[in-house]
Amino acid sequence: MWHDVDATGRSAAAAGLVEKIDHVVLGPAGLFAIQSEDWAAPVRVRRGDLVPDGEASGFERQPLHELAGRARTLGRATGVKFTVAVLVLPDDDLEQAISVVGRSRGVALVAARSSVLPHLLRTGVADTPRPDGTMLFELRTRLQQGVRFV
Repeated sequence: MWHDVDATGRSAAAAGLVEKIDHVVLGPAGLFAIQSEDWAAPVRVRRGDLVPDGEASGFERQPLHELAGRARTLGRATGVKFTVAVLVLPDDDLEQAISVVGRSRGVALVAARSSVLPHLLRTGVADTPRPDGTMLFELRTRLQQGVRFV
């Protein structure tokens, strides 16, 4: 598990921006990019991403797709492929405990309540590749060598 991981791409770096992934988790269920958010408003799934129900402070336009993009950027930099991008929200802000919203270039897009995150990390998402034992060690080595922190 790695925390506050730098996932800044070239265009963001050229603009002086820093993009990060809150948590990168590698386990038997796959490689997860996890972002924790609290927009102080409930959200719902619409058109393959999340939208707020009403006013939400600091809400990104397509938060799950943007997280998947940061995961792909980090994946290219480290030579790994993420299987799941998870947006973790307060329990009261999401109607279903776990919502598999869709896929973005092979990465499963998931919104989850904070209380079910441990279960999600143990069980993974259906129809996503799971690394075997040898691959886990290779992915861990690549991440340890390539991850930069914010």
